[in-house]
Amino acid sequence: MTVKLGKNDEKVLHMVSVLLKKDCYGVRIKEEIEARFGEQISRAGVYNSLIKLDKCGYITGEAGEPLAERGGRSRMYFRITGEGSAVLSDISEKAMKRAQMWGAGQPIADIRRDIGVWNSC
Repeated sequence: MTVKLGKNDEKVLHMVSVLLKKDCYGVRIKEEIEARFGEQISRAGVYNSLIKLDKCGYITGEAGEPLAERGGRSRMYFRITGEGSAVLSDISEKAMKRAQMWGAGQPIADIRRDIGVWNSC
């Protein structure tokens, strides 16, 4: 199943792939996106992406131990799956191809055709 991922989804998937399991939970992912990409993202945006990525099979989540500072609630910790790694590699390859085409001054319509991205506008 091919799913169209938005920019937030791609950033969340990237963060899940690079953070250690013990540090890979929603708020930490939000903080890392803001620090690494210099862009604000809401917690809801992160969690919506995590839900979508989980449903697609690109990540898995596992409840941790209950934490006193969270009123006895557990954090969900996430990790990337093999399928998620393949999708992330594909995204990276397309970004590299796009960058190479931009460097060559190729028109945007050609770039969209070559990487399979067409907007409806």
